Amino acid sequence: MLRVSDDCVVRAAATQVSADLEGEAAVLDTLSGVYWGLDEVGAAVWRHLREPVSVLRLRDALLSEFNVDHAACERDLLGFLAELREAGLLEVATPR
Repeated sequence: MLRVSDDCVVRAAATQVSADLEGEAAVLDTLSGVYWGLDEVGAAVWRHLREPVSVLRLRDALLSEFNVDHAACERDLLGFLAELREAGLLEVATPR
């Protein structure tokens, strides 16, 4: 399994269904039947994952949207993306 790093391109897995809930989001993994509830920041990440996006571009979008330290943003984003990947909710590729 490919490790999520800042040089990857990521997107939401095709096996999920999601809904916006007034700034938050609910995501259903259709394979496992498990629901995920995402807070405002998680929902912002999820919105960006509708289309393939580089991790660096995603990080920069979050930095412009939220008042957060650069290093903390990168660390937390990579951790969150790794969780999504492990849960089967994220597709990861390296750029060509």
